[in-house]
Amino acid sequence: MKNINLLPFLNRMKIIERKDIDVVKWDQLVDRENGMIFSCSIYLDSIAENWCIYVNEEYTSGISLPYVVRLNKKKLYTPIFSRTTEWLGFDCPKNLEKVLSEWFPMASIATRQMGDMIYQEFDPNSELKTQAKRMIKKAEKAGYILKNGKDTELILKTIQVELPKKVKSIRSGSLLALSELVKSLDKKGVLLVKSVYDAQDRFKGGLFFIEYKDRVIYLKGGFEEQAKKDGAMYLAMHNEILETVSKGKVFDFGGSRVQGVRNFNQNLGGRDVHYAMLNWNNSPAWYKVAHKMAKMMKG
Repeated sequence: MKNINLLPFLNRMKIIERKDIDVVKWDQLVDRENGMIFSCSIYLDSIAENWCIYVNEEYTSGISLPYVVRLNKKKLYTPIFSRTTEWLGFDCPKNLEKVLSEWFPMASIATRQMGDMIYQEFDPNSELKTQAKRMIKKAEKAGYILKNGKDTELILKTIQVELPKKVKSIRSGSLLALSELVKSLDKKGVLLVKSVYDAQDRFKGGLFFIEYKDRVIYLKGGFEEQAKKDGAMYLAMHNEILETVSKGKVFDFGGSRVQGVRNFNQNLGGRDVHYAMLNWNNSPAWYKVAHKMAKMMKG
């Protein structure tokens, strides 16, 4: 590939909006190039306000581009419940940022290239830290029971109650997007559901995972407060890690720079993996002022 003249190839690249995308060809590209689930059409359809692709005519190279429109200006962004976008196919052109900035005056979008953002993957050579051991033992002593099944609605309802308590900025639209995403993933056959019940067989919470290709990715979960204090989430997550490793796959915590979440993942054997953010703002001065005022009014 290194000696190929990419100029004719790059000249055939174009932006295609969602309504005009050949979804079959796009998903085949994601699959063929071992892309992440975050680039698949079902994922983006569920969680992105808008999305398009920058792709060549043959659908052999390209990138998915989620975006929002504010004051008639387009901005690339990373939707909630997603992590990164990625270049698929031929080597990513060095002038990609310049090309995209002509279409999108603003961007704050995560990519899989190396950078200062982090998530966590399970390190098979790691050992459980003391906190994880203590919480798992506590949950087992309390009699919590794990079930692999289809308690999808119960878990979603728990998330809808508990998540806004932890993330004040969460919106009802984001929770609706999560619900749609879970349904789409289930329909595609890549959703894993792990539920937790107490000793009296009462539902106490659960976790959603995505099993896609060579990895299992933690998506989101919700627990009643007492169950969480009793270590139920540690118990459920550790169990899924063991099942994933037994399949010879990578366990992906989904990850976070938030120290509390990062500590939880590292207690269970997570190691940091780095990715990058692309940021630019070429919007006119009036837009920047209006955007700043809008943010001040919200909060």
